[in-house]
Amino acid sequence: MAKLEKLRGEFPVHSITIYHGDCNKILREQILPQLSYSTIKRAIAFVDPFGMQFEWETMKHLAETKTVEVLLNFPVMAINRGILRQYPEMISKGSRERLDQFWGTKDWMVDLYMEERTLFGTETVKKPHSGKEFGYVFKKRLGEIFRYCSIPILMTNSKNAPLYCMLFAGHNATGKRIAEDIFIRYEKTKP
Repeated sequence: MAKLEKLRGEFPVHSITIYHGDCNKILREQILPQLSYSTIKRAIAFVDPFGMQFEWETMKHLAETKTVEVLLNFPVMAINRGILRQYPEMISKGSRERLDQFWGTKDWMVDLYMEERTLFGTETVKKPHSGKEFGYVFKKRLGEIFRYCSIPILMTNSKNAPLYCMLFAGHNATGKRIAEDIFIRYEKTKP
C-alpha cells in the first residue's frame, strides 16, 4: 500500500483513488457503477488473481459494462499446483469452491479432466496440457461474455515453468488486435 501511496504523491495533478478491501465488492459496488456506457468513460482493468479470490461474477460485471477492457493474468501455476490434482477426488472442498467461483461454473471439470481407460476400468484424470493450452481453455470461457479475446501469451519463470497466461478480453476488435500484436512481438523476443 505504501508504494501506491508514494505513486499517488508523485502525480498530485491526477485524481487517484486507492481502494482498500475485497476487489470483487469494490469493483461491483463502487467502481463499475461509475462506468456505465452512457458516461462515455472507458477503462482497462488489470486482473491478477494469483490467490484465486477474483470471482467470475465480477468478470461478468466487467463485461456487462461494455466500457472496460481486461488484461488478465490467468494463474496457470496457482491452479495447477494449488488446486488441481491428478484425480479430481483428491481436490479439497475449499479448492473446488475457489475454482468454482473463479471459473463461474463447475464445468471446469469438463475442461480440465478426462476419462481414461486403465487396466482397472475407466478413471477420471487430469488432462495433460501445456500452460498455453490451459490459457486457451480459459479464453473459451472469457469468450462467453466478451466479444473479443486474444490469444494467450505464456509467461514462464527462469526455468521455463509456466506461471500464467496473459489474455486480453474486451468489446473492441482494435483492442484485441493491439494486444495480440504486443503479445506476438514479445514471443518473438524470447530465446
